[in-house]
Amino acid sequence: MADNERLLGMLRALADVTEADGVFTAPETAHLTLHAGYEGVPLTVSQVTVATVRGALMIAQTTKGQRYVLNASDVYALAQESSPTDRGGRKAGFF
Repeated sequence: MADNERLLGMLRALADVTEADGVFTAPETAHLTLHAGYEGVPLTVSQVTVATVRGALMIAQTTKGQRYVLNASDVYALAQESSPTDRGGRKAGFF
């Protein structure tokens, strides 16, 4: 399986993420976190709103407008979290 196919499969597995021509957009109520690593050095990119896959590269844009370009083979995990503006999420404290 090609690296971009694995990455595309992970992105498509996330709930409510929309796709158009290799551009994946997180819903307003959620953000993505990318986990990558190269030669034992980890990189975590949080609060991603748009992820674009172009060949062997992934371009991630965050809520702050930062852009990261990653090698698709270096991305090993994705997470989807509720955004801070989502009021329907879990509250702090005990049940």
